[in-house]
Amino acid sequence: VMMPEMTGFEFCQALQTEEAGRDVHIIITSARDALEDKVKGLELGAADYLTKPFSLAELRARLQVGERIVRHRKSIKEQKTQLEHLAREDMLTGLSNRRHFEERLQEEWQRALRYGHALTLLLCDIDHFKQVNDLYGHACGDAVLKEVGQTLLRNSRASDVVARYGGEEFVVLLCEASPEQAMVAAERLRAAIKALSFHHPSGSFRVTMSIGIASSESKDPEGPVRLLAEADEALYAAKGLGRDRVECYKKR
Repeated sequence: VMMPEMTGFEFCQALQTEEAGRDVHIIITSARDALEDKVKGLELGAADYLTKPFSLAELRARLQVGERIVRHRKSIKEQKTQLEHLAREDMLTGLSNRRHFEERLQEEWQRALRYGHALTLLLCDIDHFKQVNDLYGHACGDAVLKEVGQTLLRNSRASDVVARYGGEEFVVLLCEASPEQAMVAAERLRAAIKALSFHHPSGSFRVTMSIGIASSESKDPEGPVRLLAEADEALYAAKGLGRDRVECYKKR
């Protein structure tokens, strides 16, 4: 408690203002054994208060208790971090899931409004995916989804948001990309998927992907919802025109 420059109480108080300091297990050792000193130390963040003189055996035992508490806190924090990660990740593909994507879409939309940047969305769908499951089984279908997802990720920029939107649908959010740049990116992704080859005991096969593009620079408060709807309409058009193609949303 009695230290130069600041007291032990002041030290405890200062440590509590630091994020890292909140995980520190503090044991105060002091010759001051007044009840109010003990209460003050514990109220300011100390986990224990040991009055002098004390035996080394008792100090060692209290340190061991503190070590167990710190390990337990660390374990809980790691579990919490893992659960938060799982809540954002699609377990099959390793990409962001729909929930996390929609959170990122809102964030990037606000950022685009603030700085006047374009925001472009690619809605991607594997063509005739039901046939893959019917012909080769769901295990093979899962392998296709995983490889397609990772291929989209590998062929996108680090700043892009790539997610599994649901079923065989994927979505790529291009930040600060014009419609022309988005078209180039979409064609690159389409070609990368078409180049994949999958193997099954009954024979090798390939899949194709249709992609719908929607872009907006407006300040429409319904922007994210409208952007998804327009990308979906463009994807529907790509399907109707024969699949394995990229279509941009066209205003009517």
